[in-house]
Amino acid sequence: MNSIRGRGARLAATVLACSLVTTAAACTLTTNPPATSPGCVRPEFKDADELHPVLADYATQVSQAFIYDLAIIAATDHYSTFEEGSIEKDLETAVLALPADSRTEFEHSAQNLMNSPEDARVKEFGPVGRIQPYEWPGLDRALDQITVSQDAITESLKETVAQQTAAKAAYAAALDSYVASCLTEGPSISKANLNLDKVTAKDLTNWEWGKDEIWIGGIQVDHEGKVTKVNQQKVASFNSGNSRTYPVPGHELFTYDQTGTTAWPRTERAIVYLAEKDWGGFAEALQGAYVKIAGSMDIKEACNLLDPNWSECLEVMARVFWAAVKFMLYGWVTKFLPLGDEIFKPQTVEIQLPGAAASLYDGGSGGWTGQRQPTNTLTFKDFGGEYTVDLHWQVTT
Repeated sequence: MNSIRGRGARLAATVLACSLVTTAAACTLTTNPPATSPGCVRPEFKDADELHPVLADYATQVSQAFIYDLAIIAATDHYSTFEEGSIEKDLETAVLALPADSRTEFEHSAQNLMNSPEDARVKEFGPVGRIQPYEWPGLDRALDQITVSQDAITESLKETVAQQTAAKAAYAAALDSYVASCLTEGPSISKANLNLDKVTAKDLTNWEWGKDEIWIGGIQVDHEGKVTKVNQQKVASFNSGNSRTYPVPGHELFTYDQTGTTAWPRTERAIVYLAEKDWGGFAEALQGAYVKIAGSMDIKEACNLLDPNWSECLEVMARVFWAAVKFMLYGWVTKFLPLGDEIFKPQTVEIQLPGAAASLYDGGSGGWTGQRQPTNTLTFKDFGGEYTVDLHWQVTT
């Protein structure tokens, strides 16, 4: 197979914005119930959930290569041999941050996997499992050996972007008509936030005796494919039943700029981490590795192939990272790592913003009232403990 690394085209493995079935429309344009008065219906842009087979295969293989990289590092007897700033150095830091007992268990499990026959490694890690652990070139170079052709990925990317561009043009025309006819003229939104409202300790963890010191952070992926690490910040020290409530409108945990020219609608995404102090180093280092995955995928370089559809390409590129990282999060946490039931599993949230006009975010249409969405409660239940995190999406002018 041809390598897909050339000219950055390997990043073209993406989650489809719309179906790539040639007999169907790329996206569907439907309407919501009246928002302000009889006869006014807000157009709705609905993304398809399916992946093109070529693109799904690529996203999966990138994820498997990442997991193999982590396993090889965990199985290594001697550390501090990785280049500063590399994905491998971040993963090494994550492994070394684990408490001693759990780290020993993890390393033992990884060593058993490394000693498995090739067919067992391929079953667990995909095509890169054929590479012997002692010959592993690092994740960046290993991605050259993914078995998806550059031509197939490039053509799938072109088709996806073309369909999305056409569908968004139709949506924009319908939205402009709706805004002009049905809404009061007013300002445009400048940013969207995912705000933290409240954290509640339902039950303490069994890490150690005493209070839990809880930290929160994550990764944000914006509509233009920009991937940003949101550093962990302390919430509070909790006893069972304690909670911390943030003043209205909540603490701005994730912030997404909306002043650019990318076509609407726009989808913003976040990965939310919750960690107790003793485990915060593991989660923090792992976040850094996830962000570097986006760099390895050459987002902007891949989109150079599709000029002038730059912004639409960037949005599609954001979806591959989202698909790959979600596979990593829920694949290795729940299956590969033996300590998967001892770590607060990260959770993902996303929102589709319909348009620029601030008046779109009021009146109840699409769940928006007073420029905010209803509260979304995430439950983190691990280590014998249970915490709930209340957040909401909000836009501002």
